[in-house]
Amino acid sequence: MFSTFLNFWSMAQDYFVAACFLCLVWLIAKGVARVLWKLGWGLAKREIAIFAKNDVGGSLKKLLADTGIFNPASIRLIESKMDFELAKRASVLIVHWWDWKEDIDAILGYKDPADALLIYAPAKRKEDGTFDRIPDATMELLDNTRNTSVANFRGRLLNDLIATMIITSQQRGN
Repeated sequence: MFSTFLNFWSMAQDYFVAACFLCLVWLIAKGVARVLWKLGWGLAKREIAIFAKNDVGGSLKKLLADTGIFNPASIRLIESKMDFELAKRASVLIVHWWDWKEDIDAILGYKDPADALLIYAPAKRKEDGTFDRIPDATMELLDNTRNTSVANFRGRLLNDLIATMIITSQQRGN
């Protein structure tokens, strides 16, 4: 009788451990799968508009294309205000600060609240040896704008781009 009870108890423990393990696997898969699903749709369907002039736009487009993650056909270069219409379908806007700093208000007015805005402001040395930077008033304005990020390095820009594509994919219904 006692050995039957021990056999039953041992079997119950085995089932309990197996059930806990399956629950753990399911919870992990559910969380990871959701992020991967959102990233996959974000990369497959999203349009990216790069606001940059001269060689900078081509360089940034090449940077994105060379990763092998982004579809080059879904990347639009905006080199003048007349090209703003090309960015209409884009849900991610990348702005090279030094090329568009005078027009940032127009870009912010154009941006939909669900769109991601990434400002790329690489270090720029002034004649006195100090580095130029985005003015504090503009930084405050950018901080108060939804889904906006500022990056000084290309690697950081790529990281922010992937993160914003995951975060904003649900907001636009993608």
